[in-house]
Amino acid sequence: MSGSYEITVPPSDDGAVKPWRKLLTGLDVDQPGGGACQGHWLDPAAVYELPSGALIVGCDRTEQGHRTRLWRITRDGGLKIERDSQFRQAKSAFGDSIRATLRAALTRYPAPLTTPPRMVTAAPPRANTRAGGCARCRQTVPAEAGHLVRADGRTVVVHYPACPPPPPRPNRYPGACLHCRGWIEADEGILVDYLGDLMPAHGANRHACPPPEQRRPAPHRPSTNPTPCRRCGQMIPAGDGELHGDGARHPGDCPPHADGYTGPTWTIGYGLPGPQRPKPAGGYRVGETLRATLYETAHPVPVETPGHRRAEEGQRVSAIVTVLAERTPVYYGDEDGNVPCAELLDDGWYFQAVVRPATDAEAGPLLAVEDRDARRAELQRQCRELLSWPYAAHPDADRPMAPNLDGAVRVPHRAGRNGHWARAEDEIRVDEATEVVWTLVYNGADGDDWSLSNHGPYIAIAQPLTGPRRALIAALRAEYAIVDLAHHAAVGEDAAQALLAAGWTAEQAAAELGGFTLTTAADVTELFAHTVLWTASGWLVPRETGRRRFPLPDALRLADAGIDHARATALAAAGIPVTQMPTAAAPAVPDTATRVVIKPARKHGHAMVTTEPQTARTWLAAHPDHWRADLLMVATGVRCVHAGADWSLWDDGSLVLRSMWIDRAERDQMPRTLAPAAVTALNLVVAGGAGTPIRQRPVWHPLRDATDHTATTVDERDTTGANSWTGKKLTRHDFTLPTGTVTWWELTTYHGGWAGGDADHNEQSQVWPDETTARTAYRNHQL
Repeated sequence: MSGSYEITVPPSDDGAVKPWRKLLTGLDVDQPGGGACQGHWLDPAAVYELPSGALIVGCDRTEQGHRTRLWRITRDGGLKIERDSQFRQAKSAFGDSIRATLRAALTRYPAPLTTPPRMVTAAPPRANTRAGGCARCRQTVPAEAGHLVRADGRTVVVHYPACPPPPPRPNRYPGACLHCRGWIEADEGILVDYLGDLMPAHGANRHACPPPEQRRPAPHRPSTNPTPCRRCGQMIPAGDGELHGDGARHPGDCPPHADGYTGPTWTIGYGLPGPQRPKPAGGYRVGETLRATLYETAHPVPVETPGHRRAEEGQRVSAIVTVLAERTPVYYGDEDGNVPCAELLDDGWYFQAVVRPATDAEAGPLLAVEDRDARRAELQRQCRELLSWPYAAHPDADRPMAPNLDGAVRVPHRAGRNGHWARAEDEIRVDEATEVVWTLVYNGADGDDWSLSNHGPYIAIAQPLTGPRRALIAALRAEYAIVDLAHHAAVGEDAAQALLAAGWTAEQAAAELGGFTLTTAADVTELFAHTVLWTASGWLVPRETGRRRFPLPDALRLADAGIDHARATALAAAGIPVTQMPTAAAPAVPDTATRVVIKPARKHGHAMVTTEPQTARTWLAAHPDHWRADLLMVATGVRCVHAGADWSLWDDGSLVLRSMWIDRAERDQMPRTLAPAAVTALNLVVAGGAGTPIRQRPVWHPLRDATDHTATTVDERDTTGANSWTGKKLTRHDFTLPTGTVTWWELTTYHGGWAGGDADHNEQSQVWPDETTARTAYRNHQL
């Protein structure tokens, strides 16, 4: 009869070291020693529920050797010893003899259980016979003072019944006490667990700390590198500072600043969003005077500080200060929105400076600017309140269909233009004779209602010149007359003031002084001393964008030599110094020249070509801006083979690109010996050869002999928007030569759009001699 029984696993022998028992289910002969026994681990002396016929193998290592045993559970629930052998050597404990016994037993009694057996009763704990480290607390367990338990498949020692508290560990390094922050040298205290970290302390709790008067402060480490002081911002030499938690400081009181200031200071700062590299040099300049917001957290701001203005709430004061020193800029990454003082809205640098109250002399210019800005803001408010504009008309305003502004004079009403991109300015004009003030608002932009314009592209509104408006106009003239003339004539404000004193208007100065550099009142005095000379020599020219201006001494030298402003500008463009302009002459062209090429003086210009030396001399005499010697290219003995639209081919094999003939009639007389296919090839070289190998002579030279040409569109794509379009096209060009066929590839890109009623279309080409490069460029061009 067979069944399951509660079987007590045979206990280990007395004094056995690492004894083990296993329910045998198989044998792996490739494994060494007891590892050949396959099955489930059993605790010695524990009670398990096991079936009859189950085999238990075990081994006990004692001083006498290795004892290997095999038990079998009988049908009546007993344990029968199948083998009990003693071996001196470990390798014999599971040698061939034992393995043969195990194999025979497994053959006769196959393992009836494949799952781990159920433990009914755990084995009683065993005392440790030798001292060892506790598996729970890592402290030493004396012999016979603990228990042996199984953990992770092995037998370990633990304290019984519980682990004793660990002894305090001395601090190996100095540090501040966890409880009182007093300084503790190495080995003077203990280590206390604080949130998982070991911290130095005088004892287990603050009762072990000494009284406050006996506690030692933490020593400050010297600064090893030059660094700015955290308190005053001045630079501390290496080794002279003390390192604190927030940075380096001067030991004791900070020394006076460079200007001798020793009073209270404040810290200001601002953020500058941007990348971390390159690192900026700084955000403040020592000695700089500026208005800043100061926080009275450490010191109150004296009320006598220039520009003192207290905020309505909080301890904030706006005042004019002077920068004493700047702290090292810090880069902040705004990962969670906690940027410093809400100064940054993105990643960027944060700058800080130590400041003091500015003196009256330092604050004077800045206060004057603030007063001027406040004054001008009030004038702008009055302009909006007293004068009529299309967006704010007054009851006495009139918009006549045909306004007469012949007697109206422009009144300056702002400094500079409306904005950087402004092309037309709103104006205020006053007619003293009719006592009418006019406001003119530009109404000629796209989207404006042009039907409202009654004075060209402007809307002109008339109002009576009342007393308040007359006072406003007088105030506008007093405030803006100097800056208005300086802006319109592009002269210095001192020079503008002198011109106004002499009775000049901004319009007159802009119409006549465009060729001079006028900065000071002395320049104006010198200008007036030679009025007749300027008029006779052609130097009174209007101001124009890009027009060259000359200092007054240079202009006087050139006018005395009979050189007008236009010629002086052309000579200057040729790089000729003012001292050499009176004697400057065009470069010589020899009579033997058969080709003269004059390269452009400016980027993206055209070269000038002729075969007649006298034609070149005449053209150069009229264009002094091309008198640079490096712009003249003269060749002798060469003849033109073919004259194209903007190129010419010569019998020496050279191709002159982007060129125009000086004499159109001469170009029409030039030979045209190339076949149409060759002309097409050279047109591609001129139009699409920039930046490609096409303009290399070995590439284009053979195509002078092309006899036939075929153009095939390989691919074309475009996209169209509401008011614009863009596209690209890949074209294959096949040229037939006497020696074979040559293929070029052209990428054409184009774009355009509508602006009002006008359309603008632009095309660009690039040509390559190989298909791979052309297709890659076509694919990479994004529409």
